[in-house]
Amino acid sequence: MSYIETLRECIRSLDVAKVRTILDEIQDGTFNIDDYQDQDLLQEVCSSRDCESSSAKIRSLVYMLVDFGIDPNRESERPPLALAIQNQNISALTALLQSSTDLLQLKAVQSQRLSPEVKSAIRKYQPGIWIAVQAGNIADVRRLINFWVRMDGERYGKTLLESAQSTGNDKITQLISGIAPSMALVHHVLARDRRKVQALLTKSKKRPNFLFDFRHFGGQGAPILYYAMANQDVHISRLLVNSGAQLFTSMRDADGIEFPVLFAALNNSLQPEMVEALIPKTDMCESVLQQLFYKGQGVLEVAIRNRVPASSFAILVERCGPLVLCQRNCQNHTAHDIAENCGLSEYCKQINRIVAKWLHESYPRRVLALHGYVRLAEVYKPREIESLPADVKDFLNALPEYWEWIDYLSESVYNNDLDTFQGLSAYQGDKSELFHCDLLWNARVRGDALPLLHKAVLNRNKEMVLEILSAMDPLESIDTLVDEYYRTALHYVHAMKDGKHMKEILALLNRFGSSDHCLDKFGKEPLDFKEHSGTPTMNLYLTKIRERDAIPDHLHEEIWRHKPRRVREYKVQKHPHPHAHSHAAPVFKDETEMLESDEGGSWNSCIVQ
Repeated sequence: MSYIETLRECIRSLDVAKVRTILDEIQDGTFNIDDYQDQDLLQEVCSSRDCESSSAKIRSLVYMLVDFGIDPNRESERPPLALAIQNQNISALTALLQSSTDLLQLKAVQSQRLSPEVKSAIRKYQPGIWIAVQAGNIADVRRLINFWVRMDGERYGKTLLESAQSTGNDKITQLISGIAPSMALVHHVLARDRRKVQALLTKSKKRPNFLFDFRHFGGQGAPILYYAMANQDVHISRLLVNSGAQLFTSMRDADGIEFPVLFAALNNSLQPEMVEALIPKTDMCESVLQQLFYKGQGVLEVAIRNRVPASSFAILVERCGPLVLCQRNCQNHTAHDIAENCGLSEYCKQINRIVAKWLHESYPRRVLALHGYVRLAEVYKPREIESLPADVKDFLNALPEYWEWIDYLSESVYNNDLDTFQGLSAYQGDKSELFHCDLLWNARVRGDALPLLHKAVLNRNKEMVLEILSAMDPLESIDTLVDEYYRTALHYVHAMKDGKHMKEILALLNRFGSSDHCLDKFGKEPLDFKEHSGTPTMNLYLTKIRERDAIPDHLHEEIWRHKPRRVREYKVQKHPHPHAHSHAAPVFKDETEMLESDEGGSWNSCIVQ
């Protein structure tokens, strides 16, 4: 059977993987694309029944065939665009329009018979990027670029760039030339063509700057990486990440809430290979993953609640490292607590297995001990400890004393006992060489996520605040020291009624670089707290935070119910949705804005909104 007939059969059965394999085999040899042009392959796709289960497959087949070289604008008695409309195949229609299919094909269709869905799809892509360029309409050109309309190929003997140059419109010319490499990459990814993606990303030292954060205006604002993940293409995902695609680039969920793209992969179909591709083991991966949240939930919590396969979850825990494993949610639960409460014993076993392994390594066990990870002492049974290596055995035997030392240090903050506080600031107990001895900056009481700095602020102790700030590592940032709500100490300073001590503490925090615009898990800045400071509800809330009492949901709601006092003219960052993005991620405003640059030169900050 010829390739053409095999392709036709696979298209009819919507076998995307097989079609990709056949196209790769064809491109491995010598072939003439003209042999495939008039075989009605796109028409076969457009004749498919479009439904929820087939929609993604239909789009993939169109992307593959067009990227292979099949021309959707070739003259035909049955133009594919017209056929898609006649069959109400909205998925094929959208993919064809995105592939820069000429809207002149609509002449073959009676416009009065178009359904609202068809009209809506066509309206998004009018007038077509070639006509928009010829007309010099930069607004339409931007809009169509944001819909990821294909830009290669020729018409009337010219490329799109040459067509732009012929109009003399420098802004459009620079726009087209700046985005063209990224658009080519987009369509190779959509077509699942691994070799073309690799060739584009690895060719010559003069490789263009690809816009990996280039977001699809027509698809939940998703970046390129999302489509590789959605296709479960491990190879392309790895290529993109290794070339600079970021896990914290935002996209929107079905409710319009923004979240880091990594969370789109955290579902029950996540392969272990995909975790390794998306999160290569680097020095930075732990600090990046520590900052990613979706609706107030961290990476491990979302993975557990979405029932990621246990094998993938284990790799995820390894990549997250001890800092993320120690993270507590707003209910003061770690990942292990969440899994246990959900009855997911396999997840608990995986966590305990990894913690047992980390006990044999200096860095992770020190971090777990410093952050009061209670289950560290429960991984091995008492009778098993004697058979462990000497350093592990000594560490576990000395761990209770280490934690008691931190308990006493915390009590000294609540008692405003500066002498005891200073005396306990460095651990000097048994086997101190096995522990992190400088306690002031990162130490946590067992089962408590509130740092000592926050406790000192809540107890209005300026001297202790200064001691803790002076202990900060030069490579650390004060804004990375947060509690279970991801709040900095400045959130609580602004929440408290102004007074001499609080003004002095505020000055100290500002001197050490604290920012007014760090967001907590609810999207609140320190200045939001200032607007509600001094109210009875806020005072009650702060008391519960300080005393580590359970906080009912209604109290959270009550704080923000009262009209705020005006303490600023505007917010520097505008967040239309509650915390649904990484703190390190770009911030997106509304859907009326397109590509930021008219000049085509500052593409590193390209934002699709």
